[in-house]
Amino acid sequence: MRPRRARTSTTAPTTGGSCTAAAWNAGTVYVGGNQVSYNGHTWQAKWWTQGETPGTADVWADQGACGGGETTTPPAGGCPAAWNASTAYAGGSTVSYGGHKYTAKWWTQNETPGNHDVWTDNGAC
Repeated sequence: MRPRRARTSTTAPTTGGSCTAAAWNAGTVYVGGNQVSYNGHTWQAKWWTQGETPGTADVWADQGACGGGETTTPPAGGCPAAWNASTAYAGGSTVSYGGHKYTAKWWTQNETPGNHDVWTDNGAC
C-alpha cells in the first residue's frame, strides 16, 4: 500500500468582507461621516468634501480593506456620475439619472432626480 500525500490548499487570503459603501464619485458632495468605497477600501469623510480622492486627501479616513471593492473610473460620454440615494449633494451638484443630467438647487439627500423639485433636469446626456 502506498503512503498518502497530504493535500495543500492554495486559497487566497480574505480581505475582510465585501465593500458595502457606495463607490466614491468625484462629482458628489460628501459630509463628515459619509462612507465610500474606493480601490478596495472603505473611506470615511471627516468633513465636507467634493472632488478630493480618498487616499490622497486628508479629508478621508481609511476604514480598512473591503473585499470586492471597485476602482472608480471617470464617467464617459459627458454625463456626470450617477445619482446615489445615500449621498448628500450640495446646491449646484450635478448627477446623471435615467439618461439625463440633473443639477441640485439646494442641499439634498435621498430625493430622486425627476421626482422632486430640488433637481433641475438639464436634458439628455
